[in-house]
This record gives sequence, structure tokens and C-alpha cells, in this order.
Amino acid sequence: MIKPILIVKHGEEDIAAAFYVRAFGASIIHVHRLRSGTPFSFELRIGEQMFGVSGANPRRDADEIPSGPKSPDFVGTSTCLMALAVDNVPAVTEKAEIAGATVRVRPTLSSHGGIASSIIDPFGHLWNIYQALEMKPSKSAIAA
Repeated sequence: MIKPILIVKHGEEDIAAAFYVRAFGASIIHVHRLRSGTPFSFELRIGEQMFGVSGANPRRDADEIPSGPKSPDFVGTSTCLMALAVDNVPAVTEKAEIAGATVRVRPTLSSHGGIASSIIDPFGHLWNIYQALEMKPSKSAIAA
């Protein structure tokens, strides 16, 4: 299993985890804390899929030599695409927008026969929200 870990600006870890709970119905599975009790990383689940949220290390952000993961805020763009399969793209897109996401592409029928939308979460991560629709074989496929 691969578990993606979304990197956010240092100090925004709890805000990001709360967004994913509100926007996508994620469950917080575990919170990693510093000795002071401050959260620095969250393990979350949407359905059966696990992912993490962790803060960027401010010392690494200050390094002249690129090292360690950076947040989209630091890099200036998202460096990956999170794909989320759902049963109702319009409803999930609206819920994410209400929670603070920016809609890039409203729910649209895609060329491969599904419905998809695209959002940017408040932390700069790009999400593709999609739903596969049942495809009926074309007449030419049936005749073959």
C-alpha cells in the first residue's frame, strides 16, 4: 500500500486535517504530536484509503539546498494530483467548495464516460474528484 502524505505549511497541520474532515468526510485515525503536545502530523482515512497530512519543516524551507518535502505554498504549485473516487461528484465538489476549496473545473462529463471535477484545496493541493459511470457497449463493439 502506498500512503500519500500531503505537506502543508508548518503550523497548518490541524487546519488542513479539519478541512479534509469537513470537505471529504475523512476520519482522523491518529495524531502525531511533539513533546509539547503540538500536532505535527495526522493520519486520515477516506473510505478505505489512508493518507497523511504533515507540516513542512521550517528549517528545510530555509535551506538553500533543496531537501525534504515542501508545501505547495513554498513551491508555488501542487506537485501531485490526488484522485478521489466518489458516488456523487457534484455533491462532493460543492461540499469541498463550502469548506474552502477553489473549484478549477466544475463537474463535467469526461471523455472516458465518467463525471469529474477538479479543485484546489486551501493548502494548494490539486484534487480530481471523479465517478465512473456504467458504460453501455456501443453497437460497433457488440457487432465485433
